Amino acid sequence: MLRLTVALSLSLCFTQAANAADLDALLNQERYGEFLPKAESAAAAGDAQALFLLGKAYHLGQGVDKSEALAKSYYEKARAAGSARASHNLGALLMREKRSDEAIPLLEEALQRGLLMPTLINLGKAYSPSDLDYQMQRHGGVVRAERAGDYFVQAYEQDADITSLMQASRNYLQAYLALRNNHFSASTEDDRDRLRGKALAGLKMGMARDNAKAWSNYGVMLLEEQDFNGARQALLQGAERKVAVAHYHLARMAAKGLGLPAVDRQAEAYHYEQAALLGLPEAVRPAVSRLEEVLRYETDLAALEEGVNRLSVLQAAGGDGLRAGSATSRLEWGRFLQSQRQQAKALPDKPLYLQACGLDLGQLYGSTYNLGSNTAWRLQVYRSLDKPERLSINGHVDEDGCATLLEPLPERIRVSLAEGAVLALAFPNFTLPLAIKEGEDRLRLDMQAIELPIPSF
Repeated sequence: MLRLTVALSLSLCFTQAANAADLDALLNQERYGEFLPKAESAAAAGDAQALFLLGKAYHLGQGVDKSEALAKSYYEKARAAGSARASHNLGALLMREKRSDEAIPLLEEALQRGLLMPTLINLGKAYSPSDLDYQMQRHGGVVRAERAGDYFVQAYEQDADITSLMQASRNYLQAYLALRNNHFSASTEDDRDRLRGKALAGLKMGMARDNAKAWSNYGVMLLEEQDFNGARQALLQGAERKVAVAHYHLARMAAKGLGLPAVDRQAEAYHYEQAALLGLPEAVRPAVSRLEEVLRYETDLAALEEGVNRLSVLQAAGGDGLRAGSATSRLEWGRFLQSQRQQAKALPDKPLYLQACGLDLGQLYGSTYNLGSNTAWRLQVYRSLDKPERLSINGHVDEDGCATLLEPLPERIRVSLAEGAVLALAFPNFTLPLAIKEGEDRLRLDMQAIELPIPSF
């Protein structure tokens, strides 16, 4: 009789396991017409697996209308019946609502009931501290970070997914740097050494797998420890693998000459630009600013045009609030000079005078550029985007709003104009180019059309 009872008990266990597997298969195969009646029947008898799967069906809207309330109800019943997956999913729902502290007991219950994955990953996420914990210098954030790292390491041991390893090392590294850079009364040197060791172990494993984030984070750690040469080499590895943060830190290092013989503005501009193009919002504004600085002294028109195109891409990444116009103005001025050289020709054999008007406050150029009578001016010659030649010919705007010379201009100025150079009036805040206008008995230098480019430096 005893043997018969044991045999019946074993048979019952195998049948329940088979039914559970059958229900899982029906739901996964989307055979909802067969799944629902069988699951509801088993759930009515208190079967934990059936209760969980019905909760999952309502959670995801599989074969039924999606209902989080019904999903939670079934999950709670399944949890009471001992379902590890129900405990996990209830915790995951709380995490989605950003209620990690409430999720942790449920996730730990799922772990105790034997559900290792993905419970370990979600416990790592739940324990990961927020940036505010570090900003407020709360030692509890460091404790949570180490706990999170430990869970991610266990997850990595179950399934060697590099993401879990990087999450672990990131938490360890943040905790180590928090202890290193802030004063926490509860911390000790042993705490710092332990966390650094855990972070380094994960980073080395990641670097051995050629993980870009591992290289970058290792570089950040060395940078914080002021090993600038080591930091730069590690960050370059991350940058080669298109990690925005690696480029960002390389830009900041180049700005200070850290790990380099001297400050390198070209490298700073390049790395900020790459970080911005890779999607790091903090890099956009300095990228535009540094590239503008580099282009401010660019004299090659093709290189300047290519730089302006790069600026346009950066400005698009920065949104409508970001504008950068000096390089564009310089390009327009360079193109204008080029066109003047291309149109160069010998001047008519007539004396050349300066009589440029419209410069008083109530006149076109004066009101546009805030000039007026008695404003000082000096003649300058522009042949290219290099610095202009400053002539020793100067004066002041007269009461009629004109810059006038009574004597003809020297022959060397006529030669420069015949070669395609542009003569301009340099005022304290603006420089305005001049145009040659021919009269019956003379040539006159007057103002260019106001819509044409002006020198931009």
